[in-house]
Amino acid sequence: MQRLHPHHLLALLAVVTLSLVVSCQQQGAAPTPTKPAAAAPTAPAEATKPAAPAATKPAATAAPTTPPAAAAGPNIDRIKKAGKLVVLMDATFRPMEFKDESGNIVGFDVDVADAFAKSLGVKLEIQNINWDGIFVGLQQGKGDMILSSVTITDERKKEMAFSQPYYAAGQMIVVPADNTTIKGPNDLKGKTVAVQIDTTGQEAAEKIGGLEIRKFDGGAETMLAVEQGKVDAGVIDAMVALDFVKNHPKVKVADRKPFTSEDIGAAFRKDAEDLVKAFNDFVTAAKKDGTYDKILQKWGM
Repeated sequence: MQRLHPHHLLALLAVVTLSLVVSCQQQGAAPTPTKPAAAAPTAPAEATKPAAPAATKPAATAAPTTPPAAAAGPNIDRIKKAGKLVVLMDATFRPMEFKDESGNIVGFDVDVADAFAKSLGVKLEIQNINWDGIFVGLQQGKGDMILSSVTITDERKKEMAFSQPYYAAGQMIVVPADNTTIKGPNDLKGKTVAVQIDTTGQEAAEKIGGLEIRKFDGGAETMLAVEQGKVDAGVIDAMVALDFVKNHPKVKVADRKPFTSEDIGAAFRKDAEDLVKAFNDFVTAAKKDGTYDKILQKWGM
């Protein structure tokens, strides 16, 4: 065994002592955790973040020709449950409501009624009733409403509810084409005049006074009486008079300006407030979106 030189021994002891000190320091000190390198902050993945839903606009849908009428009320509920709107008309009043060559009831009022029924989401059913029984028929429940060139009057308001006016009318005088003496209402005095029974045409003729009145059931019959020479003249709504003379050269209007002013409206039973409102809303919308004008143009009005 080789003995160590004293100097070497001292050096060795110093090294061992230093090693022990360092070792003790490492064991006694709290370990310093190694800090992971701070990663650059990244936005959380969209999948884990309840991303605020993008505000998606409802898919644009084509606006209906006429927005649906208000769908509230007992009468509207009943009509929707039945799937049909029953409208009373006297189909003798061309171009408002009349029968075509095939026997179908057509006309301005028919198209208005059909558009209204569609706005309620139901089908249109027309009940053709003679004018002298049409108001009684409404009260008896034979239909939901009357759309048949009904002039709004204070007397009728006592028995029925009315919509806002949907057409402005007035009375005209129709005479034989060769007549040169009848130009206005005062010229009817002493004459025989045809009217449709229980209409504002009859009322207008009665107010003139001093003439003989012949009453007929329908508008067409009233005009034919003039054409066939059964009377001296006829008094009837302007739209009917103008339409009739277009296709009947043997007659003419005495004056193209009506001698009365009248508002045409839809008639309802007094308890049909919801249906009246629905029709008023429909008419307002139809006039705004062009539906009403298209129907007018179709019938030359």
